[in-house]
Amino acid sequence: MAYRDASQIWRRSLAAGAALSIVAPSINGQVQYQATNPNPIAAFSINADAHPVFVDFDGDGDDDFFLAGEAREAATAQEDALQYYRNDAGSYVRASGRFPADLDAADLIAEDDQLEVNPTFVDFDGDGDLDAFIGFGKGGIRYYRNDDAVMTPSPSENPFTADVDSAFVANSLSPAVGDVDGDGVLDLILGNGNNVSFFENSDTGYAKSDDFSSFSIFSDDSSPILFDFDEDGDLDMLVGNKYGNLNYFENNGGELTEVDDHTLSNLNIGAYIHPAFTDFDGDGDSDLILGSSDGGLSYFRNEGGEFERVASNELGVTNPNSWIRPALFDYDSDGDLDIFLGTEQDDLVLWRNDDFTFVEDTASNPFNGVDFNLNVKPTFVDYDGDGDVDLLATLGGEFEIYQADNGVYTEITDTLQNPFHDLSSQSDQAWVLHDVDSDGDLDAILGHKSGGIDYYENNGGVYTEPVDNPFSGIDVGAYSIPTFADYDDDGDMDLLVGNENGEIHVFLSDNGAIPSEELEIMADGYVPRGHSALAVGDLDGDERTDILVGTQVGELLFLHNTSLGASTDLIDRSEQMLIFPNPASDLIQVDAVWNQGKADLFVHDLNGKTLLHQQVFGEQNQLRVATLPKGVYSLELRNETTRAVQNLVVK
Repeated sequence: MAYRDASQIWRRSLAAGAALSIVAPSINGQVQYQATNPNPIAAFSINADAHPVFVDFDGDGDDDFFLAGEAREAATAQEDALQYYRNDAGSYVRASGRFPADLDAADLIAEDDQLEVNPTFVDFDGDGDLDAFIGFGKGGIRYYRNDDAVMTPSPSENPFTADVDSAFVANSLSPAVGDVDGDGVLDLILGNGNNVSFFENSDTGYAKSDDFSSFSIFSDDSSPILFDFDEDGDLDMLVGNKYGNLNYFENNGGELTEVDDHTLSNLNIGAYIHPAFTDFDGDGDSDLILGSSDGGLSYFRNEGGEFERVASNELGVTNPNSWIRPALFDYDSDGDLDIFLGTEQDDLVLWRNDDFTFVEDTASNPFNGVDFNLNVKPTFVDYDGDGDVDLLATLGGEFEIYQADNGVYTEITDTLQNPFHDLSSQSDQAWVLHDVDSDGDLDAILGHKSGGIDYYENNGGVYTEPVDNPFSGIDVGAYSIPTFADYDDDGDMDLLVGNENGEIHVFLSDNGAIPSEELEIMADGYVPRGHSALAVGDLDGDERTDILVGTQVGELLFLHNTSLGASTDLIDRSEQMLIFPNPASDLIQVDAVWNQGKADLFVHDLNGKTLLHQQVFGEQNQLRVATLPKGVYSLELRNETTRAVQNLVVK
């Protein structure tokens, strides 16, 4: 799916006859978003399987940057899969390639049009400049001699051929070359589709050494690098793999020993990660850059030996883990949306919103210390209708309920009391509750690995799958993650769906109908990262619904709603409206002397969802709010020319 800048106006379809909008889009009736990413590494990406390498290629004393990916066509292999950025006074500038256009790999690309490119650089011929070895997804390792900054293929000088060892033509090869054992000659560490092996350089050439057989602990698609991390004069090793793990090995007298509790070993960013070190921020220590399968990079700044993820959003919200699944909920009932992050590491993290400054809050987090399961996806909703907002936690194929009672959450462990237990056999489940059929109760909507949307109708608390699925026409490819929000601010709930490729699919509802018409989102600057999970609400206090995007690699992206405000369409008389009592538990009265005719009275939650709607007449009107859960809401009174909005507290 394409993402169009604001200047590229394109609409697939837009529901006709929408009500007058609170938010007035500035271009052709479309809601506009700006992706704001202050992380400097976000400027760099490649088609897939990002493999960063930082070396002083031009010999000027600072690290230049190669970013490798997948070669898909021989003619553009270097352009697409091995980008070169020269370091100019701390700024990385794209420079012309130094390798052959086809990487001397046309034969391999003909066999595999998604050919992994895994380079490493070392002065192999001892002439004072950096030569290169490239390990390919198929076809082995090839050697490129540096001839005055031109990388020349030299098969005759390549020591890593099938004649030497069949391992050199295995799949998913990722080499690292350096003097590991301190004998003055260059050894080879080789990652492949199964593990990591050590090939010692001796008088008879390269031979696999049994001394490093413990490396077989590594899993699929291992990606090693050699680097003197502890600055003791020898080369240590860091290895990424298919499952997003990092394993750190310290070199002690030529022997590499794993350090389990090292700060590097506690990081995990999703899948197929390739690590690299460089002093990215210029403060004198080595920072960590991680490439991943979606072609993007993650930046962990070295802060006194601890590596901290640099935020990819202007809110400053981060988490070191992977598979981030956000949810928005005014947990402390102060009138703004707090952020809960589900992660791969069994936990649910709270970032409290204090006047739109977000602070990680462990002490107030009711789920601190709760051991969930892998890849928890939180949903906050009053599922049992008792006035308290409960937590529904999707855990892969499980669905757990934490029932709220005055702010205290208790897990329902009896599966007979869990109406969602074993409801579906789909894998990678992502549930959300919404009143689809407008009968006053919450139905269950399910996204899953296959990319479709399943529907379970609520009949008196029993969820059943009807013969006709109203969402059967929706298929976003794979790993669908649905959420409902009033995207176009017309008073009814639209469907937004994330997917494996990080795309955002928007399906509009027309006057309360089931969302079906797809609208292409206008998100200037949005660079998708894999497995997007969406949370929608006003996160910066401008009364517009923003989008928070969690990702597999742990980056949390923020799409700021930049549509024009309501002042361009309606007169704002919020200060000339009175709500009493407020807080309230049942009946409220709304007084507005400026309203002398017909008007609409709405109650919205902080995500923008319309919970109550009543047509009214004149300057004094009443509304019952007893059915609403305790919390803070937005009450809006609107006629053809004027509107007023105030907070309403239900106790």
